Amino acid sequence: MIYLSSLRMRTSLLLGLLVAGSSPACSRDQPRPRSETEPVAVEKPPTPAPTPAVPQLPQAEALLAAHVQAAGGADKIPRQVEAKSALQVVEQKLSEEATLWWDDGKFYLEARVEGVGETKAGYDGRVAWSEDPIYRLRELSGRERAQQIRSADLFFVAHWRDYFRSATTVEEREQDDRRYYDVELHAGPGDHAVLSFDAETKLLARVRFDLVTPAGTMNFDTRLSDYRPVAGYLVPHRQVSHTPLLKMEQTYTSITVGKRTDPNNYAPPSDLEVVNVDPTAG
Repeated sequence: MIYLSSLRMRTSLLLGLLVAGSSPACSRDQPRPRSETEPVAVEKPPTPAPTPAVPQLPQAEALLAAHVQAAGGADKIPRQVEAKSALQVVEQKLSEEATLWWDDGKFYLEARVEGVGETKAGYDGRVAWSEDPIYRLRELSGRERAQQIRSADLFFVAHWRDYFRSATTVEEREQDDRRYYDVELHAGPGDHAVLSFDAETKLLARVRFDLVTPAGTMNFDTRLSDYRPVAGYLVPHRQVSHTPLLKMEQTYTSITVGKRTDPNNYAPPSDLEVVNVDPTAG
C-alpha cells in the first residue's frame, strides 16, 4: 500500500508540471488565437508502471510437513529418548551437563551447573514443575509452563499441533546466501514462536520467541545445526542461543532411543509450591 500511494502522488505531480508548462504565462511568444473549431492538443498522462506481482508464500502447514519429511518422516520419530547434552554459557564461562528423558510428551530433566548446583524439571502429563538452587521447587503456569513442555520435545515441529493453535507463513528472506521461510506459530495471547526453515534442505534452522522466566520475559533466539540421524530421523545436535544477557552453546553428546527413567520422576515432589511468573496467566 505504501508503494501504490507513492506512485499516485508522483503521477499527480507530473500532471501538474505538464499543465503549468503549457500555459501562456510560461511562454515567451504569445500564441496565435485559436479558432473555435481548431482542435486543441491534449497531453496524455503517463501510463502508471504496473504493480509488481507479490510472490505467493508457501502454506505454513506445508513447510512444517516438509521439515518432517526431510528429517526422515513421521513414522521414524521415536516415542521415548534419553538425550545427554553439554552446555556452555560463553561470557560467564559456566558449563552444564544435562540428561533429558522424554516419554511421548512426559519428561524429566536433571542438570548440574558448575559452581551453581543441580536443577531438576519434569512433566507428568498434568503438572509441569522445576527445582533449582535459586527459585527452589515450584509449579509452572501460563506461558512458562507451555514453553517448558514443548521445549523438552526434540520433535516439536512434527507435534506442533499439540502445542500451537495456528501457523502462518510470514516472510521469505535471504541471509548468508541462503533462502529461508519464516513461519509464525500461535499458541495463545502473547505466546508465539517464529520458525525459520531452510528453503533448500527444508530443515528448521532458527527459532525465536519471548522466553518467560522468573527473571522476566526476554527475547530468545536459537540457531540449529549439525543434523544427525537418530533411529532414522534427523535431529539438530548443536544449538546456539542468544538472549539480551547470555550466549549459550549446547551440544547433544548422545541420544538413545527407547531408554526410560523411573516413571515416578515425571511427577513433582509432594511439597510443591505454585508460583506464577507469567503476568498474562489467569
